Amino acid sequence: PLLEKGIIKSWSDPRLPTLVAMKRRGFVHEAIKKFVLSLGLTLAETKPPIEALEAFNRKIIDPTCMRLSFVREPVELHIQNASQKEVVVKNHPSADLGIRKVSVSDSFYITREDAAKLNTGDEIRLMDLYNIQITKIITSENHKQILIAHSTGEDIKQNMPKIHWVAKNDAIPYKVIMARELYIGEQYNANSLEIFEGFAESFVSTLKPDTRIQFVRFGFCRLDNGSTAIFTHR
Repeated sequence: PLLEKGIIKSWSDPRLPTLVAMKRRGFVHEAIKKFVLSLGLTLAETKPPIEALEAFNRKIIDPTCMRLSFVREPVELHIQNASQKEVVVKNHPSADLGIRKVSVSDSFYITREDAAKLNTGDEIRLMDLYNIQITKIITSENHKQILIAHSTGEDIKQNMPKIHWVAKNDAIPYKVIMARELYIGEQYNANSLEIFEGFAESFVSTLKPDTRIQFVRFGFCRLDNGSTAIFTHR
């Protein structure tokens, strides 16, 4: 009925439990096979735990997924004493997936969630970059925030909060589609498809559709096209 009414446009909609939908979300066939075999046979009507499928998939794709940055609900961050430089970043923390070079200057985007936790005087680390201290927080009349900070060195300090970022000069508009519960009880959930908009590092646009990656501190995703990814799981 949802397809007939045009509420859902195809069987590959990531909210559906079809094979084509699971593939579009980023589940690999090996994980689906392991999941099905783990259930066994029963005459009772059961609801298979989706967490088990996610666990099988995570174990399979984790070693081959590049770690990239996506900032949802972006807030601008300016580093007063920063200069133009090129940063070498590993594509995976442990697997040999190569490196990439990211050009950064004095302006960045961080998530609104991270920005909301920061106060003047707080010191944090920009992952794979350097430490900064917040010197000023500007809030405009339309509630737009801009954070001002200065670099405090590159030494890694224990217990210092770490946040991810996207350099403003390397950012491309990007969105991630996340499937939620299609039904709540017997009712169709009108909010079952959530779209997160923000900025991703430009390197993601060089990857082919159907590539599986992990957005740092967000989750595993499958690239749907040059500007959109489908969230798979954490």
